[in-house]
Amino acid sequence: PTVVRDERVASASHWTATRRKTASPEPPVAAAESSGFVLRETRDEAPAATSLASQSPSSVSSVAITPLNGELEQLSNELTLLAARDPRDWKLEPLRDDATRLIDSGKNAFERGQARLLLEKINEFDVLRQRYLQLSQDSAESEVAVSLGIDDELASNYDGIGILMPVHSTRAGAPPFALLDGTGNVVSFVMPSPGLNLNRYVKKEVGLIGPRRQLETLRAELLTAERVVELDRHRR
Repeated sequence: PTVVRDERVASASHWTATRRKTASPEPPVAAAESSGFVLRETRDEAPAATSLASQSPSSVSSVAITPLNGELEQLSNELTLLAARDPRDWKLEPLRDDATRLIDSGKNAFERGQARLLLEKINEFDVLRQRYLQLSQDSAESEVAVSLGIDDELASNYDGIGILMPVHSTRAGAPPFALLDGTGNVVSFVMPSPGLNLNRYVKKEVGLIGPRRQLETLRAELLTAERVVELDRHRR
């Protein structure tokens, strides 16, 4: 007798985030040297990088979007290519602006809906990017504290800790200092706020308080120091 088998194929409704290991970020020291920065005292060892293997999507090729015009198709392709890069290199704001514009200028409800789907995916990528940066920062701060023999609770009181070192640069307006961990690796570059003299703290373990932001050109972090505390004195 003939047996008829009932076969069902399950398919994903939108896109699937493929697990992959995030490549180790380029050591900030190497990035600094390639941009004209030379630290007086550094070593070659790079700190272990935090990966977000289960968080960063490696492909959005299966996003449920059928582009109705060249612009929407181009934005979808750009998002697909962006997913394969380091999350720190995800420049999402231009894509978000373009998607918002297409929502406003869509010729009909369906076209505007397709643009909204793409905008939702862009926003999801932004959430993943922020999560990656936060996890990387938390891991880096913990490693620096360990390398300097500083308690994590004490380190959490500051926006940056490390050994303050001067930086020589051929670029105008470049940050004049850097924070190093206990093995000589750059933790972040430092720019003093107006009126704050950091020269007296050079080669000392310090805790800095101030806003931080990513330096796109150096693939490193810049901390604008508003307050500085000498950690050895503070621990006593």
